[in-house]
Amino acid sequence: YYTTQQLSAKSDVFSFGVVLLEIVSGREPLNIQRPQNEWSLVEWAKSYFRESRIDEIVDPGIKGGYHAEAMWRVMEVALSCIESYAAYRPCMIDVVRELEDALIIENNASEYMKSIDSLTTSNSNHFSLVLDKRILIPPISTPTETSPIMTQAPSPPQPR
Repeated sequence: YYTTQQLSAKSDVFSFGVVLLEIVSGREPLNIQRPQNEWSLVEWAKSYFRESRIDEIVDPGIKGGYHAEAMWRVMEVALSCIESYAAYRPCMIDVVRELEDALIIENNASEYMKSIDSLTTSNSNHFSLVLDKRILIPPISTPTETSPIMTQAPSPPQPR
């Protein structure tokens, strides 16, 4: 919107990406009370993401309370939403799909940890018997279409 002065679905996606960063980081979008390189939440988060240091972006109040893969997915979605060029931003339907996948990962990890915790709190004889069996997490259902957020551009057709 800032550059075109026109609202669009892609400007809404950008705004959603900023809100997602606010939720994950616990920071406001602009704060000139911070050091200058941290004034803009978007630019600050991008720099840490480029260095694969998302743990520096996540609000300290929620650290350790999430599955790392799920948080990576959420951060990838947020960063794709705040692409500088609107054409590179995903559609909201793709954003929702990716966030649903992240939620599935988080829920499966939480259920798995609960099952492990319940096993460790039961008596040790029962626990040793259970360890001999594999604990399986049900497969994650994936949409039939792949999302353009995480996929690479297809290679051009080869001449025959």
